[in-house]
Amino acid sequence: MRVLTKRFGILKIPPESIWDFPVPLPGFPRSRRYVFLEDERIHPFVWLQSLDEPEVAFVLLEATLIDAHYAPWLPEGDLACLELPPGSQPALSVIVTVPADPARAWANLRAPVAMNVYRRLGRQVILQDERLSFRHPLMLAGDGPASVSARAGLSTRVGVSARGGREATGDAAAASEAVLVGEGISAREGDCRVGSHPQATPEPVLR
Repeated sequence: MRVLTKRFGILKIPPESIWDFPVPLPGFPRSRRYVFLEDERIHPFVWLQSLDEPEVAFVLLEATLIDAHYAPWLPEGDLACLELPPGSQPALSVIVTVPADPARAWANLRAPVAMNVYRRLGRQVILQDERLSFRHPLMLAGDGPASVSARAGLSTRVGVSARGGREATGDAAAASEAVLVGEGISAREGDCRVGSHPQATPEPVLR
């Protein structure tokens, strides 16, 4: 399928790269299908692009890159929709925000995105553990927040709305406000690729 996105132009999406979120992310009830976009310029971050709302995209980071011991208790009821095999655990990533001052970048450790990588199923889980923060300073081993943001190639022209201006409100905001909007990040053909399929690259928008 082909999708015209706000940030990346036209994407050619192989069916096997589409992820399903049976329970939508808080504040984004219309978005249930997503695709992961890898971009070397922002590695180790990845984009989670909605296929149902082309203007919606998040930036994710593997949770253990922030905290090597990150292993929160996840309610079984919240994970039922992931159809995990008995005894297995989901992969965990967190949504990231880089505000105008990149030194104040943060990650949402309180509401990780849990994923069944074999069935391509995901869900954001809002945890009750108050020791975890919705705004955990973004710092990898040996790095400060500013150097992490610089090395990742993230633009400082960012906001906190996944819709490029429209923010989540109410309780949903606490879980989904950690969103990166890269106004200064443009995608040329070959800059991004879909998931682990290097042949699926953005194509230039026809004008």
